[in-house]
Amino acid sequence: MIKHKKWLKLTILLIALFQMPSLAISPSISLILDRFPGQSLITVQTVLQLPNLISPFIALLSAFLTTLLKDKSSKKRDIIIGLSLLIATSVGVSFFHSQFWTLYIWGVLMGISIGLFLPSATGLIVDLFDADERRIISGHQTSFINGGGILMSILGGLLGTTVWYGGYLVFFLVIPVIIMCALFLPGTAEQHASSRYDKTSDNKGKFDINILYYAAIIFVFMSISTVSGSNLSVYVQDQLKLGDSATTGILTAVSMCGGTISGLFFGKLSKKLKDFVLPFAFFVLFLGYLINSQANSVFVIAVGAFLLGSTMSMVMPQCIYSISLYVNERSSSLASSLGMSVAPSLGGFVSPGIYTSITQWLSGDSVSFRYLFTGFVALFFGVLILIFTVIRKKRGLES
Repeated sequence: MIKHKKWLKLTILLIALFQMPSLAISPSISLILDRFPGQSLITVQTVLQLPNLISPFIALLSAFLTTLLKDKSSKKRDIIIGLSLLIATSVGVSFFHSQFWTLYIWGVLMGISIGLFLPSATGLIVDLFDADERRIISGHQTSFINGGGILMSILGGLLGTTVWYGGYLVFFLVIPVIIMCALFLPGTAEQHASSRYDKTSDNKGKFDINILYYAAIIFVFMSISTVSGSNLSVYVQDQLKLGDSATTGILTAVSMCGGTISGLFFGKLSKKLKDFVLPFAFFVLFLGYLINSQANSVFVIAVGAFLLGSTMSMVMPQCIYSISLYVNERSSSLASSLGMSVAPSLGGFVSPGIYTSITQWLSGDSVSFRYLFTGFVALFFGVLILIFTVIRKKRGLES
């Protein structure tokens, strides 16, 4: 059995602090546009979402190699390499930042990093903990994800007022987490010995289609929720004239605070509502976007941002927990990659191309209209997921 299980849990939660590194850079979108005036908003948004395009392919490749290598695979190794690439990104940006095209390089490096450490860390939760532990840890994990978002948003916003690439420098904070990974994550032999899967039973069945249902919800959710953060800098600084990159960083932190608090109560909420947490979260998304679309002060935006951020700690842990109920030893790595990397990353990447493009065509560069439009999309999917949840409950498929 794994020794120091409490330290293992803490290490996995600390890894989650760096799950959304792009949040450290988002407060500086307006500064990047000023630094590189020849670039459009959608180009900068897409560059910052580049890690979400790269990471799914890396995650799937890692899952394939894990299945192929079996006992020789190591989630610990993948996590340490992935986190180390974040440090490499910070070092690279420090020396090479005068040309816009270098941002593509650092985006690719961040994508490789996320694709390695994120699904592997979630895979350890799925593999090594029982159902009740997974429900609790999944909620706490999203709290730490949002807590990390708060840290990166504030520091990224503050450092962005000094140098436009300051957000990238926040990644140096990952160094002590790498040390903890080396000390407390189980090695290959210990991981397989402590696996929750019963080796004497038929745990090596086929891939369950229900996993794709929850992955699809994550994809839709991330495509919708990404609109808030990727447009906040321009909305606050350029259109409403309410502050600078530090203000945007604080507002992003408020959004993450909503997710942190929501995650702490997720276990109880999930036990009571089960999969009905999912449509409820989409209805909260609608309310948050509706508020922000009509905002005329920092306080009103903060209220909307808090509501929008809280939904992250409803949708993600519920979907990951539900996915874990349908995995077996053979599908564990692939399911973790789909749920924590492929679906959310692709959702985040396609978001600007869908929502920015459509709303620019309909109403120019108005971010308030973009928020309103996105809110009604969230309402539509909330109703749709509610219908599916009722049907699945009648069929005995509710988690």
